[in-house]
Amino acid sequence: MKLFNNKYMELAILEAEKCLEEIPVGCVIVNNTTGEILAVAKNQMLNNNDPTAHAEILAIQEACTKINNYRLEDTSIFITLEPCKMCMEAIKLARITNVYFGAYSYKTESSHNPNVIGGFYEKECSEILNKFFQDKRETK
Repeated sequence: MKLFNNKYMELAILEAEKCLEEIPVGCVIVNNTTGEILAVAKNQMLNNNDPTAHAEILAIQEACTKINNYRLEDTSIFITLEPCKMCMEAIKLARITNVYFGAYSYKTESSHNPNVIGGFYEKECSEILNKFFQDKRETK
């Protein structure tokens, strides 16, 4: 179902305008069936001292808390800026149906690249995961 209503993007824009020292991004999440607004958020990285406090992440957290579910199926998200990779993955994990955004983001890569070392304590870590999923299968 395609849901678009100007008032949701206008609300996201109003939220973005509240950003004083942050990159001005606003976000709104809406239930597609009822039109209920589940969350409204703006960027809070500097304010929260949290690099993950993007408007989309904060809105997803708020909406999930409101409906008491980590899945936001049958919802739409309205964002004033194209979602970054982190936010897009969070949108996918939350199962949000539609993504509407305003401005395109032309900055696609971070200038920081950390060292990544995989397989560190792989056996121990894998055992924890395997036990979890085995227990889940046995309880069904």
